[in-house]
Amino acid sequence: MNRYLLASSDDESFEEILAGQLKYPRWKRNFVHPLYQRNSHTCVIYKDFMIIHGGHNGDHSLNDTLICNLKTLKWERLMVSKKTMRKRYGHTACLFEDSNRIIYFGGKSAISSDLLEEVLDDIMIATINEADGSISIDWEMVDMHGKTTIYRRSHTAHVYKRNMYVIGGVDQEKKPRNEVWCLDSEYNWTQKKIYGDVFSVGETKSALYKNKTFIFGGNSIDGTKHGSNQFYMLDLDTFEGKLLYFEGNPAPRFSHTVEQFNGKLYIFGGCSKRVCINELYTFDIEKEEWQMVSAGGDEPDPVGNHTCVSSGAKLIVFGGENGKGVVNKMYTLELGIYQRKKEFSILNSKRREGGNYKSSIQDKDKSLY
Repeated sequence: MNRYLLASSDDESFEEILAGQLKYPRWKRNFVHPLYQRNSHTCVIYKDFMIIHGGHNGDHSLNDTLICNLKTLKWERLMVSKKTMRKRYGHTACLFEDSNRIIYFGGKSAISSDLLEEVLDDIMIATINEADGSISIDWEMVDMHGKTTIYRRSHTAHVYKRNMYVIGGVDQEKKPRNEVWCLDSEYNWTQKKIYGDVFSVGETKSALYKNKTFIFGGNSIDGTKHGSNQFYMLDLDTFEGKLLYFEGNPAPRFSHTVEQFNGKLYIFGGCSKRVCINELYTFDIEKEEWQMVSAGGDEPDPVGNHTCVSSGAKLIVFGGENGKGVVNKMYTLELGIYQRKKEFSILNSKRREGGNYKSSIQDKDKSLY
C-alpha cells in the first residue's frame, strides 16, 4: 500500500519537502469555547459559516446551535426553545441545494431524563438569515399529521434533486436498518427498492458525489460486528447498489466520518475494535485508488462520533469523544497535492510489514469484516 505526503503545489518535490526547504499543509488546532464540547452532533457549512447543532456533552443531550464564522473564527451560541426542537443527538442535517434552508431529521432524545430516551421521527426546517456579517436561524417543525413517518438515529442522509435520502441507521426498536428512504418535497416518505448488491451495515457513514452516495464502514445490521470496512456505492437515480473492492481499504471502523471534496472521499477517525483512531484516508473516485495521508502539525486526537466537513479547500474536524471523554477541539487541514513516495521512515507507518505496506483489512477472500 502507498503512503502519501500532503504537499502544497505540483512543483514541490518530495525530496525538497524531506529536506525542510518547503512547507506543506499541516493540521492546525483552533480555539473553541470550553463549554462547547459535544459528540454525535451535526455540522453544516453555509457560505463562510459552520453551523453545529445538538449532540451530547457526556452528561445530557443538547439543543443549542453553535455558529463559527470561518473567516474570523468567532463563535456564537444560539439557544433553541425546547418547544421548538427537542434536545437530540445522532440526528442528521442537510443543506438544500442552492438554498438557505437546512433539514434536520431524527436522532435520539430524552423522554423525562437522559436515562430514558427514545428515537425520533420529527423533521425540522432551519431557515438561515444573514445580516451585518452574522446569521440567525428561524425554526419550523414540519407537520407530519396523517402521514407515514420513520424513526431513525445514527443514520446518514443526503439531499439530492430536492429530495432527502435517509440511509441505514437504527429504529425505535433498537434494530439496525439497511434500508433507503426518500422524503420528497411534499414531505412524503417512500422506501426505495435497491437493485443489485445490498449493503449490510446499519450505523454507517456516507458522502455524496454527483448522483452517487458512497457508504463506508459502520456496524453490521445483525449487531454482531462492531466495525466494518464494507465499501458500497448507490446510484440515487437508478437505485442500483454495488459492493466495491479495492486494494488498500482502511481498517474496519465505526463512528467515523466520510466527506467528499473535489472528487475524493476523506475518511477520518472513528473507532476500530473499540479503540479510537485518528487516521486519514482518501479515495479517488475516478482513479479508484485508496491513499493513507500523512500530514504534520497539531494532529487531532484519536476520536469518534465527531464531524468532519469541507469548506473551500479545508477539512474541518470538530468535537467527538476520545475514549476519555467528550471534547471541544476543532482542527483544520489544507487540502493540497499528494506526492507519492513509498516506504519512507519519516511517514511513520503503523502498518509496515516485510518492507511493503499492506492492507490491514482485506483478505484474499475479500471479506467484508
